[in-house]
Amino acid sequence: MTIYLMAYDLLNESGTHDYEPLWQELKAVEAQSVQDGLWMLEVNRSLSETVQYFRPLLDGSDRLF
Repeated sequence: MTIYLMAYDLLNESGTHDYEPLWQELKAVEAQSVQDGLWMLEVNRSLSETVQYFRPLLDGSDRLF
């Protein structure tokens, strides 16, 4: 298992994008919110697999780090 610090900037939060699947998945992996838009998560995936997994849950204009 690897611990990652994931940060995102939700640029369409007040728009039409549904972020509920993102929140549900963060809960499912028992991610811990460090502050708004910053999470610590422990997963059994590589960094690129983790990014590829979460990226589709964001709007195309959002940023993920």
